[in-house]
Amino acid sequence: DSQSRYGPKRFAIGEKVADEMSAFLAKAADYRAKSASTTDKDLARGYKELAQDFEAKAKALTNK
Repeated sequence: DSQSRYGPKRFAIGEKVADEMSAFLAKAADYRAKSASTTDKDLARGYKELAQDFEAKAKALTNK
């Protein structure tokens, strides 16, 4: 059945994958914060691109 005593199942991922996703998303958040706090436009763009790369890596883990 689609519901357990903890609520509906969204999708099942392993603990290792969840840890990797958390690490990627944490790095992405750090780079987004750095991007927002710098006054150098080129540096901000680079940080934003790094954040997007880490977000893409996290998303790719869910597609396996």
